[in-house]
Amino acid sequence: MRSFISETRRCVFTVILTIITVSLFGQTGTTQSQPPSNFNEPTAGKSSNPYLISNLANLRWMSEHPEDWFIEDPTQNYIDDIYRVYFIQTADIDATETIEWNEGLGFLPIGQYYRNGSWSILGYFCGQYEGNNHTITGLSLNRGDVMVIGMFAMSINSTFKNINISSSHYQVTVSGSVVYRRIGGLAGAVARGSIIQNCTYSGIMNVNGLNLIHTGGLAGVMAESVMENSSSDGSITVNGTSGLGGGGLVGMTNSGCTILDSFSSVSISLFGTGMVFGGGVSGSVHESYVMNCYSTGDVDLTIGSVSGSGGLIGQLTSSLVENCYSTGNVSIIGDGLDCAGSIIGQMGESAVIQNSYSTGDVFGGIVGGVSGWLQQGSTITNCYFIGDLTTVQLVGGIAGWMRDSSTIRDSYTVGSINALRSDNLCSPTSFTLCSETFFTYFF
Repeated sequence: MRSFISETRRCVFTVILTIITVSLFGQTGTTQSQPPSNFNEPTAGKSSNPYLISNLANLRWMSEHPEDWFIEDPTQNYIDDIYRVYFIQTADIDATETIEWNEGLGFLPIGQYYRNGSWSILGYFCGQYEGNNHTITGLSLNRGDVMVIGMFAMSINSTFKNINISSSHYQVTVSGSVVYRRIGGLAGAVARGSIIQNCTYSGIMNVNGLNLIHTGGLAGVMAESVMENSSSDGSITVNGTSGLGGGGLVGMTNSGCTILDSFSSVSISLFGTGMVFGGGVSGSVHESYVMNCYSTGDVDLTIGSVSGSGGLIGQLTSSLVENCYSTGNVSIIGDGLDCAGSIIGQMGESAVIQNSYSTGDVFGGIVGGVSGWLQQGSTITNCYFIGDLTTVQLVGGIAGWMRDSSTIRDSYTVGSINALRSDNLCSPTSFTLCSETFFTYFF
């Protein structure tokens, strides 16, 4: 009898302790943050003695206690190396329990900080994270309360090397008054001399929000930065209004970027009202360089108007693409003024693509085997397309629409055309031009 009473008391005590734990932490059985083993060493965090990220507790410390390691630059430039902090991962990390963290919000992007009643960027991540070819499995984020979302939030003058993020799940439902979101599997935004090198991401991203949302497999937005020898796999689905960008590697690639020797197998699905750009590698690329890259995932857009869908890039302006290819199918459903290309959806002024090819089928309003639209001064050289084109508006084997001073040379196509409008007169056999007079090809 005494042993029964003792056992009963012990069970009651366990239940009470569990209730207290749940009330304090909002979850049970989860890993609490713990500083790295070398945290108290005088040189810890320097390039000669990086912080050791050995387990999930260390990763949570890095995420939720940036005040312990962050070095603030009063100028907010973070270019000087004295502001760089160094980390190295020393083992594989199972992060599947992060789905339960923070009352279901999941992992807090590194670089975010809660103060004055709201989430904000404490500063920027400025430093180096060396993944050491280890893997982080099952990272989960279920957030819309922060602007910049990923394992890392926003980075400046940073280096990400040999990081593998596997079987992740990012669920973003935008809340609050701020509509601009940057979402990436590795980092929401990378800028000012940052480098992503030999990194991989695989997982599922579902984003629901308003406008100005850029989502990428590795980075939401890149500016003045480099990505090389990196890859992504999985799916990206975005439901919003206008100003959406989705890419297998990068949502939006801005001025001064280079993407080299990288590939994506991500399937892209974007739903919006207009100004939506989706691509297997990047949703849009501006004043940048893409070389030796490829994509194999399908790209599907359902939109209103003035949008672009491409097997490799949705919109290309003032940039160079060379030695690239895509094999996924491309589709865009809109009002007929949307553009779809098996490699590039829209080519803006001074856009150049050369020595590249594609083999996926294309469906859309203004459709081309290489690019749906060529703006003034854009050029296609030594490219080819093999596949079928289906249009509801205009179609061309290489380009659906060419503006003055745009050029196509040394390029060819093999396939068939299916025009869904009876007044759209195209050549089903020669597969070179529509009946409109503004199509001119140079072979």
